[in-house]
Amino acid sequence: MARCDQMKVGEIYVCEQCGFEFQVLKECVHQDEMKHDGSCHEAGFGCCGEEMKLKGHGTGEARGTSPQWVTQPAMGSGA
Repeated sequence: MARCDQMKVGEIYVCEQCGFEFQVLKECVHQDEMKHDGSCHEAGFGCCGEEMKLKGHGTGEARGTSPQWVTQPAMGSGA
């Protein structure tokens, strides 16, 4: 399975069953601290009971988070 200690910035992983995908924006920084208990080596990222597959490489930049967008409270949220 794709583990956090193996993922690199910009990599895109996909679930071949449902199409869910994500891009790595920041690499695992706790691997050295957690090495003693094997946290990064225990389990990987999966979806629909399957291993997430490396689809390709993106920019490593988040999309849709431009400062020009303004967040609005949801209707009926009381905010």
